[in-house]
Amino acid sequence: MGCGSDPLKSFVKKFNEISQKNGIDILITDDFGPVEQEEDSNRAWQLLYETNEYIIEAKYEDGKNLSGYYLVIDNNDPYEEREGRGYNAAITIIESLGLVKTKFNNEFKKAMELSSHSYSDDDYIVSFTNPKSDGITSVGLIVNLDKK
Repeated sequence: MGCGSDPLKSFVKKFNEISQKNGIDILITDDFGPVEQEEDSNRAWQLLYETNEYIIEAKYEDGKNLSGYYLVIDNNDPYEEREGRGYNAAITIIESLGLVKTKFNNEFKKAMELSSHSYSDDDYIVSFTNPKSDGITSVGLIVNLDKK
C-alpha cells in the first residue's frame, strides 16, 4: 500500500465503517494508486478513490508521512444543498477523522458564499476552495484536510 500505511489503515477502517450509513462506497486498499512524488517538492499524493462525483487523495509530507486528505467534488454533485455523494464523502471523512460534524456544516455554509474559506478543528485545518464560484473550472468544490 505504500509509505505511511498505519495512519492510513486506521483512517480507511473508520471511513469504511461510516461510509455505508452515508450512502457512499467503501475504500478498497488494493485499488489505491501508488504514492506519487510531486516534482520539485517533498510532497506526495496517493489516489484513494475516484468516481465521476468525487476524488479522495491522501497527502504526504516529505513523501512518507501522512499529512492529510484532499477531496474534490464534481460541480454536477448537489453539494451546495449539502446533498449528494460528494458531500456525503466529505461528511464521512470528517467523521472518520473524529472532527465535529456540526462545525463542518456551519463552516461549509460560509464556504458556499466565498471562493475560499478555512477553519481549525482538533488537529486539522479544513480548507474549502470553491472554484465554481469564479467559473474557473468544472471542479465544484475542493476540501483540504491538513494535519496541524
